[in-house]
Amino acid sequence: MNDDFTIKNTNYCKGIAIILMIIHHLFWNVPGYGVTIGHIALSQRIAVIGKVCVSIFLFLSGFGLYKSIKTEFSIKKFYCEKLYKLYINYIFIVITSIIISIVFFKEKYMNLIGKGFKEIILIILNLTGFQYLIGYPGLNGAWWFVSVILVLYILFPFLKTLVEKYKIKFVIIFFLISCFDIIQLENIKILTIISWGFPFILGVYTAFSNIFIKINQYINKDKKYVKKSILLILLIFSLIIKQILDSQSFIGIKFDYYLSFVIILSVYIFFENILISKKTISFLGKKSSDIYYIHMFISTYYLANSIYNINNVFFMIVSVIILSLLWSFSLDTIRKIIGWNNLIYRGSNRLLSYFCGDKI
Repeated sequence: MNDDFTIKNTNYCKGIAIILMIIHHLFWNVPGYGVTIGHIALSQRIAVIGKVCVSIFLFLSGFGLYKSIKTEFSIKKFYCEKLYKLYINYIFIVITSIIISIVFFKEKYMNLIGKGFKEIILIILNLTGFQYLIGYPGLNGAWWFVSVILVLYILFPFLKTLVEKYKIKFVIIFFLISCFDIIQLENIKILTIISWGFPFILGVYTAFSNIFIKINQYINKDKKYVKKSILLILLIFSLIIKQILDSQSFIGIKFDYYLSFVIILSVYIFFENILISKKTISFLGKKSSDIYYIHMFISTYYLANSIYNINNVFFMIVSVIILSLLWSFSLDTIRKIIGWNNLIYRGSNRLLSYFCGDKI
């Protein structure tokens, strides 16, 4: 197998990441559910590992962006297509989430966001997508990630150039820069946002240098079963180490940079050997963007009591996934009714015509 990391690999990794995200948000700070190991619930141990989902998504974003660019890279075209699509989809999520919240969960929504002038200010902050720069995660606590990915998309043309010019040297320098987030400022999160750029940079560098292909060729050159066994042992050992770390700590997050690469590499190397739930997990990967935006409304804000009253780890996770998918399907219906894809296409064309005198 000399194929590069494919969209099938990507969707499967996204599926794993979104499941880990749900487990992380359900159980990492809520002990006492399910089987215990050493006086700590297994669900909570997995929830600690689940924080790696952030690094997985960032790595895949950097990798995917680099692989998707054409030979002739245009910064204006990138902003008019990729950045515009990312941002306008987020705006759609914010607006529809507010409408659905008011219609079905009005009282809880008001308790969450407030009324009057405060509500207006918070909605405006959410619509910018950059709310986490001042320490406000957003209407949904998981939306802090939007600020991170928007900043990285804006910086991508420059990061791409630096990776291509300085290669591994820039990756190492950026890792050192990412360590400045050991200084935590309460209402200024620019250092935190920059620090999360490392897995994104690593993804860009991996795509640029064809790291996956090179590792795969090395593994399959000789003694491939021994090398695959070593990789599998490395993965298991890394997961064991991760679950004893504080997922929110400086060391825990830096360890996620490494662990995300090992997980993604393992999916790539062992993908053909995966037999269980491949289609299901890949489907969740395709829907991971909507599930990411939605799931905390269900698990934390609006239906938390109902979810935790289930009192069964497996069915709690499945319930959040199913309800998130139902919400996502309703968004798909809205998108279809208003011709969302066509709106994005026309919007991109107008921006390209205005800034570049060109069209898609």
